[in-house]
Amino acid sequence: MVGLGRRDRMTLLAILDSIAWFVTIPFAFLVVFTFDAAEVPWVLTVMLSALAVCVDLVAGLVVGLHMGRWRVGSFEEAGAVVAVDALAGLGLLISVRWVGAVGGVALSVTVIAVACHVLLAWGYRYTARSLVDSLRRTHHVRPHRVLVFGAGEAGLQAARALQVDPDSDAQPVGFLDDDPQKAFLRVRGLPVLGTRADLHTAAAAQDADILLLACPSAPRRVQSEVGRLAAEAGLHVRFLPSTVRLVRDPIGIGDIREFTLADYLGRAEIRTDLEGVAALLKDRRILVTGAGGSIGSELCRAIAAHGPACLYALDRDETLLHDLGLSLDHRAPDQPYEIVLCDVRDRTRVRSEFDRIRPDVVFHAAALKHVPLLEAHPDEAVETNVVGSIHVLEAAAAFGVERFVNISTDKAANPTNVLGATKRITEMLTAGTGEGTGGTYISVRFGNVLGSRGSVIPTFESQIRDGGPITITHPDVTRYFMTVSEAVQLVLQAGVLGEDGKVLILDMGDPVRILDVARHLATALRPREEIEIVFTGLRPGEKLHEELWHDRDAALRRVHRSMWSTAVPALGIPEFFAVAARREGACHERASVMALLEECGRASISPRGHGSVPVQEVPM
Repeated sequence: MVGLGRRDRMTLLAILDSIAWFVTIPFAFLVVFTFDAAEVPWVLTVMLSALAVCVDLVAGLVVGLHMGRWRVGSFEEAGAVVAVDALAGLGLLISVRWVGAVGGVALSVTVIAVACHVLLAWGYRYTARSLVDSLRRTHHVRPHRVLVFGAGEAGLQAARALQVDPDSDAQPVGFLDDDPQKAFLRVRGLPVLGTRADLHTAAAAQDADILLLACPSAPRRVQSEVGRLAAEAGLHVRFLPSTVRLVRDPIGIGDIREFTLADYLGRAEIRTDLEGVAALLKDRRILVTGAGGSIGSELCRAIAAHGPACLYALDRDETLLHDLGLSLDHRAPDQPYEIVLCDVRDRTRVRSEFDRIRPDVVFHAAALKHVPLLEAHPDEAVETNVVGSIHVLEAAAAFGVERFVNISTDKAANPTNVLGATKRITEMLTAGTGEGTGGTYISVRFGNVLGSRGSVIPTFESQIRDGGPITITHPDVTRYFMTVSEAVQLVLQAGVLGEDGKVLILDMGDPVRILDVARHLATALRPREEIEIVFTGLRPGEKLHEELWHDRDAALRRVHRSMWSTAVPALGIPEFFAVAARREGACHERASVMALLEECGRASISPRGHGSVPVQEVPM
């Protein structure tokens, strides 16, 4: 059936099904009459065959057998053949009994005729499918050899898609599956070569260069582990879509995508309270500071999808704001928004914009974030991350903001660098500002965001594309990672769940070794090439392992499957300025910023709602 269109294929099958009745019904009569042709009522036989054809065609249209509803030769079509033939057999049985001209052989004739017709229909359908698949498999030379992990239905469909699609650049050579009952089986003519433990051996034996993960219903941690093993074996990893997608449509090679770093991390899918988020944002005036950054821009796009009365995107970088505006025009063309070019360091401008906008909800993402730069310029970190935040907090309190969400970082937990110290102070200031305002002021703390501007991932990618070396500070350094989408979903969720004065800590999963991330990226971008890795040593202020909560914070309380809540000491804005005045504003060195944090800890009060927690100095 190669070269035939869908309608032509269905017409040909309907003709073959009709001819088959003129074969199987006479054959059934011959069997019943012990092949004595003289005893067979041939005129009746022809009439019954014609009747069976009519019933078959009508039933085939109703059931969808002759409408192309299923792929030719599939299990689903085989079931439809049985259903249509059963209806034709019922008509045959009634007709033979009604005529009564052949004695008591109606049931025998019907059973034999229907059984033979089903076998014939299955036979030429399967033969046609096998022939087509065979011709397509040899259609062109494929440069890549693929191991398919997962010998279930998804793996079966994926292997077929690779075999028969003329656009495929890869030839499947075998399966791997952790189910021991599938050992030594052959699926679509391909052997099951073992479990994930046999991945290295199978890859070498089959000279494979790609592993296709075809187990979309498996836990993310399993997929992540198999992806890591494949990367270690020097295999390029590709990936299949979700189970929901597989149920809707057969798999094509367009469904197979690259195994991304987010897949490699193996994080479980985040479930957000969409109704709660919608209630927080819909028909409200929403202001996002730092709107041009990685988190801020994605936050704006997510907020726009929930129909706020107006979205105000504030940043000091005109280029980033311009790009954000183009993105919003494309993704949310009907959503009112306004670009606000403003620096949070400018107290007068910030207050003026708040007075004009009168926002209901504020997401404060404006900050300087690069650890080495802030170690070298601590006064800049204080001016933006602390003083700039104070300007935003003051304006929010003055103009009645209902909910204020401060975006913090895991580096604020037991801080050892300027970024962490300034963010810790801002968390305390946020907790202290909400008192007496009637609003809810919270902070959200999370770790590294995959692919954010200036982060380690784009740096590694650039180094790998240049041929190396990859520079890493320490072989054992670990970090928490999450995708931008995950971070934004949880920030919005935190806006719904957060209690005044609290810090919400996002569940970042397990920390990931930076060395493993670098190796994965090197394998993905330059498979089977050796990329040199150079260790440069930890930079000033860097930790070997990041933390998510502070030793002196109140006890953690889970408020969501992906989020904890804690309380930090509350610091009033007047108390901060009193501390800064005593230090005469000197923040030109890292040590002076850390000392500023220590004095702010002394000036703070106990976390609200945890009066039994004593006032603690922040350890340095």
